[in-house]
Amino acid sequence: MKIAIYPGAFKPPHRGHFSVVKQLVDRPDIDKVIVAISGKERGGVSAEQSADVWEIYKPLLGPKVETVVVDGSPVYYVFDQIKNNPDNQYVAVFGKEESSRFKSLEGNENVEIFDAGNVDSISATDFRDAIRARNIKQVENFLPQGITTKQFFDAFTRTYHKDKNSLNESLYENQLPLLKEFVSYVKSFFKLKSLPPLNLSYDPSSPVKMKSFGGYDTQNKDIKLNVHN
Repeated sequence: MKIAIYPGAFKPPHRGHFSVVKQLVDRPDIDKVIVAISGKERGGVSAEQSADVWEIYKPLLGPKVETVVVDGSPVYYVFDQIKNNPDNQYVAVFGKEESSRFKSLEGNENVEIFDAGNVDSISATDFRDAIRARNIKQVENFLPQGITTKQFFDAFTRTYHKDKNSLNESLYENQLPLLKEFVSYVKSFFKLKSLPPLNLSYDPSSPVKMKSFGGYDTQNKDIKLNVHN
């Protein structure tokens, strides 16, 4: 059996990551593709959120794909799998400028080292920024074709919606015009000449940190509103 293992943080997984897995899936010589997700949180995104997003990508990728959350280093996971399963063949996948991670595997007859590169120079950091800003159009640019922003946010916030009776409300494209209309009304009512930026946060930890559901930030001169759930 030939197994490709793609280790990474994937906080969260974007269309660049998706593209790499699709390349591996489309290779007839590869029987299985394992996405090894780091168990550590990064930028407020948990491993469970990452795994939930991969779940909505899987139907577009096919049955070859399997995800696993790794407690330690995902790269060490690759080495452990190769060491403990000598009868299998492996494809060890690395991202942009990370070739040194698998340098010691060069010359191993059972291992192919695969350079995933960086599709369109997409950054998970930029993706997280777009999510925090709740910028629907920007978020859409990070998603694979065939995945809607609603599908993404439903999966991304699923971690915090385990109670089936909990209130699930999100601001998707069809609700943004209503928000704009309300803000315009408030501006007119209070006779404001201008408005500060309005930043919507879907981070469930924000209300705890702020001890509030929103307010005016005097340092950044913007309004922060916690709208998660």
